[in-house]
Amino acid sequence: MVKEFRKFLVIILTAALLLSLLAGCGAKTENESVQEEQSSNEQQGEGSASGTEGIPSIAEDAKNPITFSIFVGGANPMKGDAPILAEMAKRTGVSFDIRGSGGQDSEILSIMLASKDYTDIVMLPRDNLFYRYLSSGDLIDLKPLLQKYAPTVYKLYNLPQNGSLIDRFSNEEGKLYYLTQDLELLREGEEPVENLEASDYEQVWLPWHRVLYVLYPEVEEVYGKKITNLDELYDALVAYKEKYPDNDHYAMSMSSTMGGHMIWAALSMYGYKVLSHGIYGGVYATKDGQNYMYVFKAPELLEFFKFLNKLYREGLMDPEGPIQTHDQFQQKMNSGKVFSMIGNWDVIYTANDSLLRDESTKDKIYIPQKLMAPGVTQHWQYNYAYTGNNAMVVTNKCPDPARLFRFFEWLYSDEGLVLNGWGIEGEDYIINSEGKRDISPEIDQQMQADPEYGWKRGLQFFQGVINIPAYTTDGQGANNWMAPYYKSEEGKDPRDLKVRQSPLNWHNDWVGTFYKDYDEVDIYVDAESPEAMALAQAQALIDDAVSKMVLAESEVEVEQIYQETLQQMETNGIALWEKYINDTIASRRSNNNQ
Repeated sequence: MVKEFRKFLVIILTAALLLSLLAGCGAKTENESVQEEQSSNEQQGEGSASGTEGIPSIAEDAKNPITFSIFVGGANPMKGDAPILAEMAKRTGVSFDIRGSGGQDSEILSIMLASKDYTDIVMLPRDNLFYRYLSSGDLIDLKPLLQKYAPTVYKLYNLPQNGSLIDRFSNEEGKLYYLTQDLELLREGEEPVENLEASDYEQVWLPWHRVLYVLYPEVEEVYGKKITNLDELYDALVAYKEKYPDNDHYAMSMSSTMGGHMIWAALSMYGYKVLSHGIYGGVYATKDGQNYMYVFKAPELLEFFKFLNKLYREGLMDPEGPIQTHDQFQQKMNSGKVFSMIGNWDVIYTANDSLLRDESTKDKIYIPQKLMAPGVTQHWQYNYAYTGNNAMVVTNKCPDPARLFRFFEWLYSDEGLVLNGWGIEGEDYIINSEGKRDISPEIDQQMQADPEYGWKRGLQFFQGVINIPAYTTDGQGANNWMAPYYKSEEGKDPRDLKVRQSPLNWHNDWVGTFYKDYDEVDIYVDAESPEAMALAQAQALIDDAVSKMVLAESEVEVEQIYQETLQQMETNGIALWEKYINDTIASRRSNNNQ
């Protein structure tokens, strides 16, 4: 009890010290809060159906400027006065005070929750802390706001082809306390940007899950063909090390925070479907589509960990890998002196961009390899019944919720979509000879030369806030990455063109690796429940355990670390969480069959 009191005291003191950082709309008296709540209820139009009578137009709103504070986290968020966001403010009267966290997202989110001193809008991952926000009593019901002030947003979110998200996210009382971001929404009759289940599917972007990545053209030089299993990977690593025996090149590297990503990659290799919270980490897995387990409990993992340990003991793993930070690892990847890694695509996009900008490495590119263990006939990439990643909530500090949702309605107009997704005509995009929005070679060169181009311009900020339609109403893409220029030979990555013409072309390797099952996703438990606590404690053990197993002096020690970690997870009650997952999925399927 004393320890809990001390923790609480630390939180309160820290909240006081950071008050100036977190202040949303300023302190309010009790009377002001009551008035604000009454005003909010009136603005939400409780009990009213959607309509436009008496609702100001965006032109009228533009005459009355307002600023909303929004917490997005991260060490260096976009600036609210970036050119594109400033242009939005000019057209709508709405600007945003964008708050980061200095890289301490969880800490700042926890302090806001404890102190009740929120920003108007809060972006947060859908983890255990998210559930505590939902039960705080401090969030505004978004459903009546959407129905009255943003009917286009409401309709698109709730279309079946988009996952009926309004219904899916509403609680048992019918209240809607959050929306998600990162999902491209489709209107009725629109086709997905990619047909993921097509028999001739060609994957353009890097795999959605976690895989082995190798450096091209080095992989062609030292091995000459695709790597399809761990034995072949070992041979390729040995060949690379023989060619580059110095201590400045690494056959494989990793970081101390990659354990969960490496486990996801391994389970995909062993034929598992891996499910996640959002898109950042695999949490539960199944082989038969009926029985789900916590990922660390898959029996095949021990073989994988012994393989990583073998690499370390034989000098094929970066000796600093298991103990280095993510930033240190990223720097090595950016240098082009790491042959391979097993993990997430975000590291690879950053590394590939960096390699292209450097004259000495401009011909190098990391490419994915699809590994399959002996006897495995199906590699699963992703359940694309995706409902978005992070959650957006609106707190009771928001001075004018109705105005905010009128802005979101404008954002879903063609004008709003183009400004958000493409930027300012003549500066961030052009109209080509066919009358289509496009990127010119000059603009593309500017973007390639400056990795912070989008950040400086304020481009696509709202992709990180709410789900955005994939297309404008004329059928053109709503984002500049869909520019016709990028489909032309001139606009394609010259490194990828070489890969496509080589035996290492990976783009056609992923046919049949996607599936869609909404019953498996968006399963969350009360943050204070035994199930949630068991999951949090298990997750906290992963990275350290993986690093220790890689660093172990023998296979016997690897097995000992694995078994001890597994036993700790069982003691902490991970079976309770697994039961909750299985019961929830079974219940959903039973209800769907009625």
